[in-house]
Amino acid sequence: MSQPTDAPPMPQPGPEHQRLMDHVGTWDVECLFFTDPSADPVRCAAVETVERFGPFYTLSHFDAPDMMGMPFQGRGIRGYSPAARHYDSTWIDTLTPDLFHFTGRYEDDVLVLHAKAPDPMSQVLTTWRSTERWIDADTRHFEMFMKIPTSGQEIQVMSYTSRRRR
Repeated sequence: MSQPTDAPPMPQPGPEHQRLMDHVGTWDVECLFFTDPSADPVRCAAVETVERFGPFYTLSHFDAPDMMGMPFQGRGIRGYSPAARHYDSTWIDTLTPDLFHFTGRYEDDVLVLHAKAPDPMSQVLTTWRSTERWIDADTRHFEMFMKIPTSGQEIQVMSYTSRRRR
């Protein structure tokens, strides 16, 4: 089916979308959760499968069979908005009732995303920040931070190192 000649051109993916497509594949994930500042982090293993959804988005399927004693699943969508000139990312999982919506940009070689969402323990709205940097073509490092609603102090809540399966 051809496009009428007077129609505006269809959007085309840009370099930001290609950066998203670099995530496509299956990843073995080493997870650290910082649940208590006086204790060692809780460790678990997960698998993340990232699929291409057309030329503009990726879909993430994150599965950990034993995260702190229970199975855990998360799903994410990530894209880039040329009009807003920022990345968008959404996240839902099987342990929290809230949808997270992050926006952000690359700062040097680190993707920094921010969200307003409830603290899962107190259900008080707070600020979240995530960072993702590529170590090499097959290794990514992700960290998540949140501000404690009562003090405003930012704490790290998790860290993931993802290695692409070959």
